[in-house]
Order: sequence, then C-alpha cells, then structure tokens
Amino acid sequence: MQLLLVPFTVTIAGASTPISLTTTFQRLIEQDPLLDKAIANDWMQQDVLQSYLDSMAMLIANADLAQIRTIRLIRARAAGTLRELETIRQRNACCSS
Repeated sequence: MQLLLVPFTVTIAGASTPISLTTTFQRLIEQDPLLDKAIANDWMQQDVLQSYLDSMAMLIANADLAQIRTIRLIRARAAGTLRELETIRQRNACCSS
C-alpha cells in the first residue's frame, strides 16, 4: 500500500505545478502588457530554432555529408534561420521601446 502512495503523491504534486505557473504568468502579464509580447516573441524564436534543429537532424541522418550540395543546403538553412531570428528580434526591439 505504501508503494502506491508515493507515485500518487508525486503525480498530484506534479499536476498542480503547471496550474500555479500559469496563474503566476497571468498575473505578471496583467501587470506588464509588454511581458506578453516578450513571451510570444520567445515562443516564436523557440519554434524557429526547433524547426531548424529538426530539419538538420533529418538532413544529417539521411544525407551524405561529403556532398557539396548537402553542405550548401545546410549553410542555406542556417543562414535562413538566422535571418528569421534576426527579424523576430528586430520586431521585438522596435515594439518594446
């Protein structure tokens, strides 16, 4: 019986954590509207980076890295991702001042 109580207690404690974090974020956003934009900006950047990492992982797993075409493709995707991140950063910089 004691062995079942430990996972149950951990599950309950873990399930309540996201709710309290969400409530905390809601309060902070209500106090500072710019924080909402900053969080959205961070999420956009994370999405861009995650997409880049996923595509690079697939490319590396499936491509011949010795081929010049593959190297050019990797460079082009990296440059495109950096441009996209820079655009997001600049958009946030102009709106947060």
